[in-house]
Amino acid sequence: MALGDFSGVIPPALSTTIIQEVIQSSAAMALCTRLPMGTGVTKMVEDSSINLWNYSRPLLSQAIALALDGAVLFGVNAPASFPVGGLMAAATAVNAGIDAIDTVNKTMAAVEGQGLSPSGSASDLPNRSLLRGLRATTNELILGETSVDNYAVPTLYGLPVSYIPFQGKAGVSPADFITGDWAYAILGVRQDIRYLIDPSAVIADASGVVQVSGFQDNVTPMKVWARFGFQVISPVTPAFPAGAKAFAKSDLHAASGVAPTEAKATDKK
Repeated sequence: MALGDFSGVIPPALSTTIIQEVIQSSAAMALCTRLPMGTGVTKMVEDSSINLWNYSRPLLSQAIALALDGAVLFGVNAPASFPVGGLMAAATAVNAGIDAIDTVNKTMAAVEGQGLSPSGSASDLPNRSLLRGLRATTNELILGETSVDNYAVPTLYGLPVSYIPFQGKAGVSPADFITGDWAYAILGVRQDIRYLIDPSAVIADASGVVQVSGFQDNVTPMKVWARFGFQVISPVTPAFPAGAKAFAKSDLHAASGVAPTEAKATDKK
């Protein structure tokens, strides 16, 4: 569809609110280095008799967050211009440690071994139960809380961690935790959000089976375009002049119960 074939453009003032809400739900928006991008503005027609916006806006934010994290972290339905496989494909694999928190430590160590400092993590939502209530030997909680863009964000070892349902998991022991220096995950954010409303639209699944028929089901489907750009950088460090790996991944549920073995990254010459 051409860029002009939209029902309208959500005004910047409302788009800003949506983007702020996406930050609360999206690991990519909370952790990546965000760069402002240009915007285009047209008018949006509103129904003055029913305030549907307050109902649909949170759902719209959740949908954008789900699609964004899928593309950025896992390469799910990502544009061709995005890194293939997302951050998970670019991350160094680290073997599990004695327990979940030991695995977290070893995964962070893999990034530090590249001459970089982890700045945050993304974790599969079920991992929260593995880590909740854990304390250091000095009795303070491992998990904490910090503020990112005026929102409370959980922390792990003092660094922000976003708990989200991981997408595209595959294999016997897929990675369910990723950490790294998020300054090298560059996320371009367009402030304009376009949409198309069509009461006769049809929504089908991947096999072509119709799930929703606007006309038959008496609903009005809405399609939204929120545009982002994404790239992963392999920074030059003294130890890795050819480019270091800024991210590492592991499976927190694969605790071995024995002394851990870390999967080291190799310098590409």
